[in-house]
Amino acid sequence: MTKQDAMTLRHFHAVDPKRSNADGTPMRVRANGACKIWKTRPEDFRLPVKHGLYSYGYIDQDTKGDWAPGDRCDAPDVSLRCRACREEVKP
Repeated sequence: MTKQDAMTLRHFHAVDPKRSNADGTPMRVRANGACKIWKTRPEDFRLPVKHGLYSYGYIDQDTKGDWAPGDRCDAPDVSLRCRACREEVKP
């Protein structure tokens, strides 16, 4: 995931296996506000996200590797990929 993805896209899912739902599917989040950027630190960003009914968090430059945009998935474990990406891999 890139800074440009954080600024333009609204839906993301986890690539990190530690971030999964109770049923084992990847955690899905959606942007819950504007992406914060800084003029003095151009590579830094902070995107507020929402998961479920009551969970909130942030995606930033340190955790961007744990997330993939909702339209593509790079999870090495096929079982952690979103449904659409899993269907593409079927032999």
